[in-house]
Amino acid sequence: MTARILIVDDVAANLNALSDTLEPQGYHILAARSGEQAIDAATRNRPDLILLDVMMPGLDGYETCRRLKANEVTRSIPIIFLTVQDEVEKVVEGFRAGGVDYVTKPFQTDELLIRIPELLTWGSGKCPLFRISRLHGCQKPGAVPFPESTLAMR
Repeated sequence: MTARILIVDDVAANLNALSDTLEPQGYHILAARSGEQAIDAATRNRPDLILLDVMMPGLDGYETCRRLKANEVTRSIPIIFLTVQDEVEKVVEGFRAGGVDYVTKPFQTDELLIRIPELLTWGSGKCPLFRISRLHGCQKPGAVPFPESTLAMR
């Protein structure tokens, strides 16, 4: 089965660049231009992975992520934040909102293409860290995906 990836970004050029990178790899791409559209698309289509921009008008990426993690239908979908922000506080805020990874823009194609299959394994429950994180409450809205001690070791 082809993995479905929801790309969320308010900038059409970013959506196109990501689609152009991922479609040739065999991924089925869904797109949303806002947090509200992302929540609707994720609920209806249940993608295998979400690539989520942080800075968007209306609902920002962090709030969008929190709402997706509060919804039982979308809670287990892994989310990678994509943003130009790379301050430690912003990265930690992304993890606390429920994201499982954080990639800075402009993204490096090779890096993204390595991370995506790993996180698709994560979302399938086959990844040991996924099973461990669920023991620590990752399925709860707003939970940190890893124990704090694990975050400190990264």
